[in-house]
Amino acid sequence: MKRLVDTQIKESGGAVLKASIYHTEEDGFSIDYLINNEAVKTEQFSGKSIFYVEDAVENWFSGIKILNS
Repeated sequence: MKRLVDTQIKESGGAVLKASIYHTEEDGFSIDYLINNEAVKTEQFSGKSIFYVEDAVENWFSGIKILNS
């Protein structure tokens, strides 16, 4: 079972970027990335801290992290 930890939203270039961070007992953390409420990618982060995962979201918002489907 996954539990929602945080949702972050940013408007960028006319698009709404949304990242929902989840925690599961088995897999650690995951992020669901959405652009204009359409799912783009889900990324797993096994063995990483919440701070690492939050940094991944911030990097995506700032354009540093590129999502390869």
